[in-house]
Amino acid sequence: MVMGRKTYEAIASIEDWPYLGRPIHVISTTLAADADPRITVHRSPEAAVDALQRDGRRRIYVDGGATVRWFLAAKLVDELTLSHVPVLIGDGPSLFGPLGGDIDLEHVRTAVLDGGMVQTTYRVVGGPTPHASE
Repeated sequence: MVMGRKTYEAIASIEDWPYLGRPIHVISTTLAADADPRITVHRSPEAAVDALQRDGRRRIYVDGGATVRWFLAAKLVDELTLSHVPVLIGDGPSLFGPLGGDIDLEHVRTAVLDGGMVQTTYRVVGGPTPHASE
């Protein structure tokens, strides 16, 4: 999993860490490299991608608006899942911010989860080609 500092800070204090046994990579220019033994800190998205490729990772989960936006712009996203929580937020930043152009999506599936959350998955048209073994 790759996320930005803000997303990491939003989940860092969760008592039951939901990502046990999964490598968590955080992109931050301000977080100390040894800030949390559960994560690996990278100073740029490019550094995170390089490290993941060296580790043989071919599929990753990306979380956080700015981080997702960078991966979309770099054409490294082949599938996008949007989770809709049944709460209307009155203020705050937009989902991704400016993307520099439209990104065409093709619907793959929609599921309704407990509590009314709805998850919709899309294939990114023109995204990377999935590997045959995936």
